[in-house]
Amino acid sequence: DKEAQMLAQTEDLKKEEETRKGEAVEKLKSLEAERSVELEKKVQMDEAAKAEDEARKKETQAKLKALEEARNAKEIEARFIAQEKTVKEENEARKKEAAERIKTMESDRYAELEKKRTEMDEAAKVLDETRKKETTARVKASEEKRAAEFEKKRTDMDEAAKAMDEERKKETIAKLKALEEARNAKEIEAQLIAQEKTLKDENAARKKEAAERIKAMETEKFAELDKKRREMEEAAKALDEARRKETGARLKALEEKRAAEFEKKRTEMDEAAKALDEVRKKETQEKLRALEQERLAEVESKRKEIEDAVNLGEELEKKKKEKKEADLVAKAEEEEKKKAEAEVARQKASEEHDIKFYSLEELKSGVDGIDPNERENYLSPAEFEDIFGMDKDSFHALKSWQQNKMKKRNAIF
Repeated sequence: DKEAQMLAQTEDLKKEEETRKGEAVEKLKSLEAERSVELEKKVQMDEAAKAEDEARKKETQAKLKALEEARNAKEIEARFIAQEKTVKEENEARKKEAAERIKTMESDRYAELEKKRTEMDEAAKVLDETRKKETTARVKASEEKRAAEFEKKRTDMDEAAKAMDEERKKETIAKLKALEEARNAKEIEAQLIAQEKTLKDENAARKKEAAERIKAMETEKFAELDKKRREMEEAAKALDEARRKETGARLKALEEKRAAEFEKKRTEMDEAAKALDEVRKKETQEKLRALEQERLAEVESKRKEIEDAVNLGEELEKKKKEKKEADLVAKAEEEEKKKAEAEVARQKASEEHDIKFYSLEELKSGVDGIDPNERENYLSPAEFEDIFGMDKDSFHALKSWQQNKMKKRNAIF
């Protein structure tokens, strides 16, 4: 009976072992199926992630391109604005410099004209003084000449009067001599006295008449000289006025001529400045175009570098993912292998110790018919040492609080 019981128990153990092996195989199959499902899900998720990465990459590239274009446009616009500002400032500076030069030239020309006009006024004054002196000298010489002529005439008249007096005296003497013969000495003396008185009166009247005539002639001559002097002064004034007008007209004509020349030069300078501005604008535009082309080339080069970097990153990420997947598969296989080995070792230990051992995961989730406070006793010796770092005897030799602490640490308390 005991042998029959032993055989029956052996048969039961074999059946249980076969059942466990079948269950282990089924579990392995189910785990492999779950693993394959998980792998398929991972593959699908990876493909979705790749698609999402592709979409994000395209979106990122589009955004980068748009940002680069906007940045290039802004930079070009900023450069163009800066160039225009620089050109405007240079034009303003040139205009200001030209205005200052024109103002300086006008000041110099007006100063030169003022200096020439002052010189001409001084020359006119000197000429007026010279002419006045010459006129005064001429008038004085004419007056002296006329006075000399008048003095000569008066001397001639005095001499003529004296000659007449001498002749009359002679006639009187002759008459007196003739009378002396006819009359006596008293009569002759009386006649002589009367004749002398008469001659004196006549001489006085003649002298008075001659003086009045001389005075009248002098008054007439002085009036004539004064009149001529006034006429000469008026003529000199008229000549001075005519010369001043002529000088003013010449100065005005000279100023108009210089103003016309200055306006012409200013117009030429403005045209030259405009031409220079146009040339500089063209040069600026050409430089901006060249800069824009260089910038676009740089952007294209950077974009290609970014694409190459992105492609390289994708390849590296792909290799990394493939490696990670291979590592995960190898790890899963290793885990499955370890689990299978642990299961085989557990069954072997169960046969040796005549007790059924369970894995840590099964004990954590709970097993029917097992005291929850002694779940650690249903671990195989090898798994117990792996989990607690000691064998069961050493563990049970510890105090209860130490055991509980270790059980808490492994989630089987």
